[in-house]
Amino acid sequence: MLGRVDADGSSISQVVQLKDFYETRGTPLAHVTTQRLDEALAAKNTPSQMRGKPDFDRFKRGVRILTEGLSEEPGSERLHQFMRAFEALALPETGKTRKQLIHRGKLLTTAATGTGFVLGQLFDMRSDVEHVHDLSRSIHYVPLAHREAIALHRTRQAEALVCFAYRSLLIRHCGQTSFPIRRSLRSGRRPIRPFAADGASRSICWPFSSRPGG
Repeated sequence: MLGRVDADGSSISQVVQLKDFYETRGTPLAHVTTQRLDEALAAKNTPSQMRGKPDFDRFKRGVRILTEGLSEEPGSERLHQFMRAFEALALPETGKTRKQLIHRGKLLTTAATGTGFVLGQLFDMRSDVEHVHDLSRSIHYVPLAHREAIALHRTRQAEALVCFAYRSLLIRHCGQTSFPIRRSLRSGRRPIRPFAADGASRSICWPFSSRPGG
């Protein structure tokens, strides 16, 4: 429902059907904080800078794909859409997708040993879903009893990675007249680069470990 609340009471001007969004099973409860509300308020200015401008079509498609991923319930479909949304930013070259997604994904992650392995596995799992293979094919080495936990952990990592990337772009560059991502978004030929995070933010973005709870 859209409307307002004032001294005379509430007024409902429009009723719309909102899309349902879900969390990946096992995701820690996110707290609503003043900082997050301030960030959301600031980020709302960014779409207006892109509205009606075909230069930003790739970024906007990525946002739509991310939104679709967040509205999916099955973990496999969520992971698939999250990695597709990340590809919209990374824009890997044909034939070099896996290698370049790993390299560009590392810009947003901690430098822990094994990060490249996890990023590569996320791409492999995305490809399995894309080509309608069993998702467990990429984690066949894991004992059967633990595969679901590993798959969910990878899905949470993919979600954290891509949400952090889009959130950084929407918040850190909003309201800037130069809009630093404009050049790479416009070209449609180069990856979006300027959102590598500092160490503290990276650790929040990337709950790295090869196994859940690690």
